[in-house]
Amino acid sequence: MEAIRQPISRTWLQSPDQSDRLALLEYTRGVLYSFAFSRENDITRSRAIHVSRIQNAFAGLGAPSLYRLGLRLLHLFREIEPLFGGYWLLTPYRVIDIESHYAFVGAVPSVSGSLGDVRYAGLGRFISKEIASQFPLQGLAGWMGLSDTSIEKQVKDFVFSHHQQAKATLQADDIEYLKILGNDRHGRRFVWSQQPQAVLALDRIALCRQNHIGGYRYFSGELHNGTLTTEAPVVQPPTQIMFALANFVALPVTAKVREGVARTLFNVPERLPIDGYRLALLLATEISRQGYTTTYSVESSLAPALNRQLSALGCSLEILQ
Repeated sequence: MEAIRQPISRTWLQSPDQSDRLALLEYTRGVLYSFAFSRENDITRSRAIHVSRIQNAFAGLGAPSLYRLGLRLLHLFREIEPLFGGYWLLTPYRVIDIESHYAFVGAVPSVSGSLGDVRYAGLGRFISKEIASQFPLQGLAGWMGLSDTSIEKQVKDFVFSHHQQAKATLQADDIEYLKILGNDRHGRRFVWSQQPQAVLALDRIALCRQNHIGGYRYFSGELHNGTLTTEAPVVQPPTQIMFALANFVALPVTAKVREGVARTLFNVPERLPIDGYRLALLLATEISRQGYTTTYSVESSLAPALNRQLSALGCSLEILQ
């Protein structure tokens, strides 16, 4: 695997980009690592860290608000977990096998030397097989948070959950309905419209959203003669079930994959669910967005892992040479 050397500069304090986020992550790990252990070289007694201590450490750099991005990225990569009262806890150290390369998961700064010769691919840190053998191995799907159920089962659960929890609903002007597009020239699949639309015509079930406290609440709804009559909360993550529904009705999100010797490009016309985005962000050496399409550049030796996980999400892969 190619070693990617990333410069560390102060520019990331104002405008983090792909390379600067490596420095941000390294600094955030260093702060957490130094606060988490009560004695030097004692890595068996990790303690929770209050967010105020982390913020103070960033304030010393002149960027007191940037700690949020550092924590958000480490949480996304499952190196830390939030506790009640503003505390954060380091998760157990482990490795994940990605195409016979070992990605380390844990808030240990690379400069500590305990990980040996660290190689980077995107934001991922890869260590030797010898060092990796010292840590527990976690499955890639488990780390991503992917459901191990089939697309068909996910959709059946979506319908079953609606019938089990459905209750009468009131009409409102701000309810939007998911519509899955056909062959849109931009490759898009999902649009939201105030026109009632059943995403599963046979069951007359719609996926709906409504403005709620600065965001959206998502729910399923049953339509009768174009009128919403019942609603139920959606159990699955909304974006994940959107991808599954699109696949189920034979209109899957199409990811275009351009394979190269060193790099593979993934063009995805919709925002990925968090579990798929977790892996894409970890591996991508470059991420660019144009309109609704996001392009991820991944080392070709690691690309098969992202191929499989996009398929598991319900994407259709169009392989380009």
